[in-house]
Amino acid sequence: MSLFDPGEPPGQVRGEGLAAGFVRIALEIAYDGKGLSGFAAQPGRRTVAGLLEAALGKLVGEVKVSCAGRTDAGVHASAQVVHFDTPEGGPSPTEFLRAVNRQLAPKIVAKRAALAPVGFHARHSAVLRRYRYGILACEVADPMAANQRWFVPHHLDLAAMRTATYAILGERDFTAFCRRPPGHEGPIMRRLHYARWSVVGAGLVDFELEANAFCHQMVRALVGTMVEVGRGRMDAAAVGRLARSGSRQGAPTLAPAHGLCLVGVGYGTADPFAGIDAPRALLG
Repeated sequence: MSLFDPGEPPGQVRGEGLAAGFVRIALEIAYDGKGLSGFAAQPGRRTVAGLLEAALGKLVGEVKVSCAGRTDAGVHASAQVVHFDTPEGGPSPTEFLRAVNRQLAPKIVAKRAALAPVGFHARHSAVLRRYRYGILACEVADPMAANQRWFVPHHLDLAAMRTATYAILGERDFTAFCRRPPGHEGPIMRRLHYARWSVVGAGLVDFELEANAFCHQMVRALVGTMVEVGRGRMDAAAVGRLARSGSRQGAPTLAPAHGLCLVGVGYGTADPFAGIDAPRALLG
């Protein structure tokens, strides 16, 4: 069974660390990261968590949200998952969804809402995350793509980039492609299930990656490295050596944040949205 399969339906509502008399609500949200200082709440700054907590708090008072993966400033999401705890007998999940969309759309929207299953935690229950990075490889920038894609005005050898991608697949130390957390010693192990380059239009290239988890700035570091390969400045062997080095020293610079989007979070049988349809198109 795919790790994205919903599996068995959610059971009794009782989440990890959930106090008596409270229920846990899960929301699938999407947002445009431009102009936001990342996900985590920060005093005096516009962040995803800060705006969400303010909107939800208008229904039930103080609310604290947790997410599947904190995104940096400028990074987008089409399927981020968050949870928060609220007293029993309060607004329904649908009422919370409508409150978010009424106050924050289209910058931040809630796509699905549910009571969370037993032991659910948006971050700790996740078994995989999926990201997509968009590139525009063209002689002239496209203003309509400027907010979602990295403009690279150079020829890119996609075959070489695909070959180099094999050097980073599987379970390995990704220290060479991460910002090391303060105080962390030793390797930073992650399992990269797949990484795929796709041409999706004239000059439009997507890099989609799925892993059990991602470390800080991992995707942007990988994309920055692969673009150097595409420009002929590195080869697959050099990527392999960098991966084995366990160090960012001498590594290519990060790709910019605005090309990155969190596009999926998988929970296996703990999926809180099992049986809940995504928003449907109003055409036909």
